[in-house]
Amino acid sequence: MAAIESPDLPRKLNIGVVGIGRIGREHAKNILHKIHRARLLVACSPAEEDLQWGAKELTPYGVKVVKTFEELIDTPGLEAILIASPTKLHSPQAHAAINRGIHVLVEKPVCATIDEVHAPKSATSPETLLNRQCLYRQLNSSRDRRPIPRQKSW
Repeated sequence: MAAIESPDLPRKLNIGVVGIGRIGREHAKNILHKIHRARLLVACSPAEEDLQWGAKELTPYGVKVVKTFEELIDTPGLEAILIASPTKLHSPQAHAAINRGIHVLVEKPVCATIDEVHAPKSATSPETLLNRQCLYRQLNSSRDRRPIPRQKSW
């Protein structure tokens, strides 16, 4: 059953999980059962096994389970996503969500190459601040020691 909103309680953030494979399932269960200020609204995966798991474990709690990322980001009321899909999809999925004004948390690694960090693909407003500090620390190797920017406005 989906939780009922009360004007006396703090509002819950509507979240979607992209990828409900091994780690995505853990994130989905945590959002569903342990994050009291969040509501798992939707989850997606193209894999039939993941969809069957979602139907059994998530649908009874009112979570919509869909097959594509496009269906997920088109879900009315979606405010944030947690990306736990294959690494090569992290950057395009994050940019697609950001361009729609959806908040994004990406499972590591955030992207596949350091060049994806520098590519301002998003058409977000100049006021949008993206904190990329941890991303630089994660991707920098011993031969690539670029300075770590604190915040960058795109």
